[in-house]
Amino acid sequence: TNNEGKKENESTNNINTNIVNTNTTANYLMSDNYQTEFSNYLNEVYGSDLLLIFKGIVNCGDQFNYKYMKSKAFMKFLVEANLVKISGKTNFGLKMNEVDTLFVKLSILNKSLNSQEETEIPEEPETDIEAIANACRATKKNFQSKIEFETFLIGIEIIAKVVYDSMPPKEAIDKVVNEHIFSNLSNAYGAKIKSIEDKIEIL
Repeated sequence: TNNEGKKENESTNNINTNIVNTNTTANYLMSDNYQTEFSNYLNEVYGSDLLLIFKGIVNCGDQFNYKYMKSKAFMKFLVEANLVKISGKTNFGLKMNEVDTLFVKLSILNKSLNSQEETEIPEEPETDIEAIANACRATKKNFQSKIEFETFLIGIEIIAKVVYDSMPPKEAIDKVVNEHIFSNLSNAYGAKIKSIEDKIEIL
């Protein structure tokens, strides 16, 4: 009987461990305190090339934008870097809902990093309807989800730690940057922006 009870406890412990393991990614992505100790490393080692890719991605379909990455561009970036699970194609990377969760968290972080940014205040409206309309426009403008390059680097670190969670963090980051981002996106986006910037310097 004691042996049966011991086996039952061992079985329960194994189940609990499995539950924790399967939820590690979700718990990490939902955290409000990401450990981002390698964002400076990312910037120092890969920053210039990653910035070119960042500009190229955010500029697609948004001709004069080189600064802000919106959720659609973030998803495009991860899909083309083979870092998103797609049914029937690949079972590696983040799930779609995890990408959405991460982007919301990053956009909130981005807003907090730029909390000193001035906010436009609309002129005093003439009617209550105009007041409501202005408030809606201001809310949409001020709280639109978007991230800048600094926050983008933090996102790369988080993703690397999640998809290659068995590796040392720096090794995981190197793998994601070199084997996923550079190998799939450098020619399409980085080279394009580099060419544009070179032409501007000549002018």
